[in-house]
Amino acid sequence: EIAAMTHELDTLLITCKVKEVLQFNNLGQKLFGEAVLGLSQGSVSELLSKPKPWHMLSLKGREPFIKMHMWLSDPYNVERLR
Repeated sequence: EIAAMTHELDTLLITCKVKEVLQFNNLGQKLFGEAVLGLSQGSVSELLSKPKPWHMLSLKGREPFIKMHMWLSDPYNVERLR
């Protein structure tokens, strides 16, 4: 459950890893945003390029980072996106 995740996530590390995985597998931010985060490409681009520190984010603002974190820990993440 997303609300149960209260420990701090390293938003910078998460966004760096997401960008690496997407680039390595030649996957677009638009696809990732829509399929994984439910966000538009503009929002995803903004999140990935300028992630705010965890403690500065509202609960709602933390959600995409939790989703990214969960996506990164899914061994089938790339296959699912394809």
